[in-house]
Amino acid sequence: MKKVISIFLMLCLMFSISVPAFAADSDLSITVDSNDVIALSDPIEPPEIISRGKAPQVTAVELYGYGWIDGTDHWGVIIKVTGVGSDTRKAYWNDTQLGLDDVSLYTYWLGADRTAVAFAYLYDCGPITEPGEYTFKTTYTSVNSPYTQKSISVNFTFEEVTSK
Repeated sequence: MKKVISIFLMLCLMFSISVPAFAADSDLSITVDSNDVIALSDPIEPPEIISRGKAPQVTAVELYGYGWIDGTDHWGVIIKVTGVGSDTRKAYWNDTQLGLDDVSLYTYWLGADRTAVAFAYLYDCGPITEPGEYTFKTTYTSVNSPYTQKSISVNFTFEEVTSK
């Protein structure tokens, strides 16, 4: 009987460890409305982060917003990252790697102790030249051990090209 209980507990532990690994990535599909616009004000400065031990692990990467970047013919995607991490230049728009000039800090949230706990980044994906499906994907890695990675992939369908 002890062996059966031991095996059962071992299986429970194995499955509970593997579930978060499967839930780490998100995949979305969106059909674009030509009225989607991201209005930007002046660029914001990153918060002053006071070191109080280890930075929180990246626990989520999610779509925060998207649309035509106001005043341009470029498409923008805003990604919210919960925790402190870096995309280590792993952001892609239709399999074309986005550079450091294509991303900027959009906003951030502070925790109770005035340390940054989440950030939103605006990715400038460039102009959309023809209808079709375009894919944005990125992976964020925590800045400290155990270097948790979270990914997101979003498919945007442009039925017609009517940039703002």
